[in-house]
Amino acid sequence: MRRGPIWALLLHNIDLERRIVRICNNPELNRINKKNKQVDKPINSKLYNYLLADLRKAMDTSSIEKVKKLYEETADSYEEMMNGEIELPIYSDILSRLAERITNTPGPVIDTSCGSGHMLHLYNTQFDPKRSLTGIDLSQRMVEISSTRLGSSAKIIIGDMCDLSMIKTGSAAAVISFFAIHHINPKQVMAAFKEWHRVLSKKGQLMVATWEGTGQIDYQDETDVIALRYKKDELITWALESGFKLDKCTIEPVEEIPMEAMYLEATKI
Repeated sequence: MRRGPIWALLLHNIDLERRIVRICNNPELNRINKKNKQVDKPINSKLYNYLLADLRKAMDTSSIEKVKKLYEETADSYEEMMNGEIELPIYSDILSRLAERITNTPGPVIDTSCGSGHMLHLYNTQFDPKRSLTGIDLSQRMVEISSTRLGSSAKIIIGDMCDLSMIKTGSAAAVISFFAIHHINPKQVMAAFKEWHRVLSKKGQLMVATWEGTGQIDYQDETDVIALRYKKDELITWALESGFKLDKCTIEPVEEIPMEAMYLEATKI
C-alpha cells in the first residue's frame, strides 16, 4: 500500500476543531513533503470520524481515585462557585422542562453527580417540592455539603455514576448528570448511559450537561487531572444506542472560559 502524507502525520498537525490537517515533513518517518509546501487540507466526514475514533482510543481520563481526591480538596470552593452559577437561567429552563415532562411519572429524580446539591435543591424548591430525590457523588465531602443543603428532602449517598446498583431497575422518573462525564472515557460514558437507561421507568427523562469539543480540557495550573470534551454527534449516538429518544441537544457558549457547554435531553423508550 502506498504510504502518503496522512500516514506520516504528527498528532499536533491534526486539528479536529477546524477539521483540517497540516501536511508537512516528518523526518522520523523519512517523509518529505513535495516541494516543501506546508498546506492545510480539509478533513472530509469519513476521515474525520476515523481520526476521531482513533484518537479517542489513545486517550483516557484520570483514575476515579484521582478525581475523587480532586473534589475532596475543592468541595468547599466548588460550593461557593455554585452559589452564583446556579442563578444562570439555563438551569431553571432545563429543570422546569424536566418537571413538566415527569408530572405524571412516579419515582425519584436521581442526580448521579450531585456535587454540592445545588441542582437538586433548585429543582425541589422551585419546581417539584413533593418529588423524592436521590443524590450520588464520589466525594465524601460533597455528600456532606449536599446533605446539609437538602436536609430531609433528599437521600444523598456516596457512589459512582456508572454503577447505580443500589437503584432498582425501572424505578426512577428522571436521571440528571451535569458536568461530570468529562471525567470518564468513551467506554465508561456508554456504560453510564446504559445504566441510566436501566434505572429509568418507561418515558423517564435524562438530562446531561458536559463540555463540547475534542481532546483534553485545559485546566492550566489548577490541576493535572485529565478530562475529555465530547462532540455533539458522539453524545447523541451514545444516547440513541442506549435506548433513548433524543428530545433536544444544544450547545451554549460560556463567557468565563474558552469552552462551550452542551446540554442533552432525552426520553427512555
